[in-house]
Amino acid sequence: MNQLVATISEWSNDHRMSALFARFPEKEVNEKVYESRLRFWTGLLGHDVFSIDSSALASKFARKGLSPLGMDTVVAEMRTQGTLVPLQKYLDASSTSSSWISELVYAPFRFGLSFVWGQSRAEFTPGPHFDVVVDIVQENASKLVNYVTDHAAYSITDFVFDASVFATVFPEPASTDAERADKIDDKLGRKSKSRLTLLDQRILARHLVNSKKAVVEHCEDGSIKIIKFLVSPSIKAELTEADRGILKIVTTSRTVAAQVTDLESKISQLKARASEALKSNHRSRALLYLKQKASVSSLLEKRISSQYTLDTILSKIQQAESDSEILQAYQVGTDTLQQVMAATGLTVDRVDAVLDTLQDVLADHEEVEDALSRVLGIGSGVMDDAEVEAELDAIVQEQQHGGMELDAGVNALVDELAGLSVVKSGMKEDGGHMSVASEAEMAKLSRHEAVII
Repeated sequence: MNQLVATISEWSNDHRMSALFARFPEKEVNEKVYESRLRFWTGLLGHDVFSIDSSALASKFARKGLSPLGMDTVVAEMRTQGTLVPLQKYLDASSTSSSWISELVYAPFRFGLSFVWGQSRAEFTPGPHFDVVVDIVQENASKLVNYVTDHAAYSITDFVFDASVFATVFPEPASTDAERADKIDDKLGRKSKSRLTLLDQRILARHLVNSKKAVVEHCEDGSIKIIKFLVSPSIKAELTEADRGILKIVTTSRTVAAQVTDLESKISQLKARASEALKSNHRSRALLYLKQKASVSSLLEKRISSQYTLDTILSKIQQAESDSEILQAYQVGTDTLQQVMAATGLTVDRVDAVLDTLQDVLADHEEVEDALSRVLGIGSGVMDDAEVEAELDAIVQEQQHGGMELDAGVNALVDELAGLSVVKSGMKEDGGHMSVASEAEMAKLSRHEAVII
């Protein structure tokens, strides 16, 4: 209790707490104060506990010798709103016999998160005034379902559990080295500890059943024997012999795995002891340790073989489920394709008929074209290969002949230019200009240069 209220800043404020400890005013008279106090106390009552003893709330929240006077009002309001439900009513259901309800409610249980009520792992008997905190139950149920869904790969094997699932999802806080070692043991399957009590687990399971998210089978003492989560439409809302068999394989495999780990540890210890005995010149003791090691090693091999067999069986079960799902997908695809083909009229006979009709139409069209060509006196306009080859050869020869004539003309022009020479005549000064001899030759040279260009 002290740990809880220590986190509330208002708890150390005497003036504020004096107002909160007073009786509730009439709601019609002062609704604002009424709602403010109700929010404060409902926040405390819904602080991560699955159930509360409504008759003892005033004493549990005592402060400096005073107890709050309005707890009856808080409980009544929460029951009206449905956030508090009497424990026996919550656990009662048409599928549950009244005999184990009575046994469950009045049998000794350890209360979850007992620090709120000042107890530490103590046994106690829930009385008739116990109520379930519905919001907290719903929140933790969602957490449990989400964990199972996130870690599931095969619906046939990964949605069936025993009570150890509560220890996995809601582990007991580890505060010492020994408790941390115990948590490691939990993961290996040697121990199963949860911060949830048996009563908490029963409340949580009842909510899952009521919300159609799980089916549960109980032991004679009311504890959880099997819980099957219904998080997929393909999962049957019943516990089958296959479910029980799969759970047996899984739990046995987990137990054998824990034994393998223990045997491996024991072998290491025996080997170390033999070495220490030899160092101390205790040869006979060392031989004894080695004989024990050989015996344990033989047992280890058997356990490893057993674990391999169990894991192989489980793997084949999962593979069979996958094969079944693939086959169902094939069937769905086949049915869908057939429906599409039937709806669109896509059949072999129809395809053959359409192609035959197309060929007939194309043949008719070609005959019409030929008939028109004959009437108009024109050919079909299509040249055969021989005509095309002849035309191509003619073009090639024409290009070659033209090239030869061009080369001959150029060569003749070059020769003629080589025979020309510019002759210097006597120069005379005529106003600073020079006169060139043979103007006729220069004009001819100019004409030849123009032809070349």
